[in-house]
Amino acid sequence: PLATTFVGGAIHIALPSDLTYPLLVDPFVRTIGVASNEAFDNRNPDVAYEANGNRWCVVMEERVSILDTDIKVRRFGVDGTLLDTDYFETSGAVADQPAVAAAGPANGLGSGSFCVTWRERSLDIMARTVISTNASPTGVFAVFDSVAVLGSFALRPDVGGSSNGQF
Repeated sequence: PLATTFVGGAIHIALPSDLTYPLLVDPFVRTIGVASNEAFDNRNPDVAYEANGNRWCVVMEERVSILDTDIKVRRFGVDGTLLDTDYFETSGAVADQPAVAAAGPANGLGSGSFCVTWRERSLDIMARTVISTNASPTGVFAVFDSVAVLGSFALRPDVGGSSNGQF
């Protein structure tokens, strides 16, 4: 991997001196609107890229009311085309602090998947997964249940993925 920095609104990539040219930097980096012209407030976005399926996933909080936020998930093609929008959490509870990670395919073939985590009711950490090229997510499952661990509080969940399909 090459060393990268973000300075003055631009991404800088440090290249070794022994490279041959022409040089291809992949994937192509550009700006796309992920929540433009919407009636609701979208906050705390996170993004992941899954290389086998060539898909981007953006997760964010969508404030529905003063007492309700939902978890919105959008998948994009490598060119920035919006593929679909799904809501991974839509109860009347506050769901916030979303995070997303990508993992490669478990068997080395086909597409990988995304795992989205979030905090629910300021106490529990919940998650759902979805194949990067398929819009049908799994059911919601608890990663951390505050009732099972009395006196504990979930602060900010995060998730990581591996090239062999594990989160």
